[in-house]
Amino acid sequence: MRVHPVQVAVYDSPAASGTAGTVLLVVSDSSALTSQETAKRSLIQGWGYTVNVISDTASHAAFDAAVLTSSVAYITKTVVSSSVSTKLSNAPIGIVTKVSALSDELGISESMTTFSDNTVNIINTSHYITSGFAAGPLTLFNASQPVRTCPARSGPSRR
Repeated sequence: MRVHPVQVAVYDSPAASGTAGTVLLVVSDSSALTSQETAKRSLIQGWGYTVNVISDTASHAAFDAAVLTSSVAYITKTVVSSSVSTKLSNAPIGIVTKVSALSDELGISESMTTFSDNTVNIINTSHYITSGFAAGPLTLFNASQPVRTCPARSGPSRR
């Protein structure tokens, strides 16, 4: 079995005061959600969160204002990475992205590698996300799937 070191970087980010439970959903067109975007919004709302929707083409100022009322931003895979670009780079909230091309702009990584596998290697079990798993290989999928790794940044640019 081939084991690739996959690291998951998790950064705790305090929510803006009084905004816990609000997700900023970044979509391709907030006035005409795709079926995938609608399903994602409904799923998040079903978990009890308020969802505010913003278009990837909205101005930087609109993103800044939306961040002030959000606990986390979720960037859907339907957005155009060049439209989002650096609009969330300095946001003081957590960011989840389905767009790997934004890893540099969001300060996650300067590079990305893609490979196919069904296993990751847990190297650190001290974080709450990995604490339930033993160190070593962990099977994630029944068959090989494309997996992307983004080496963590270090130094002052790290989020």
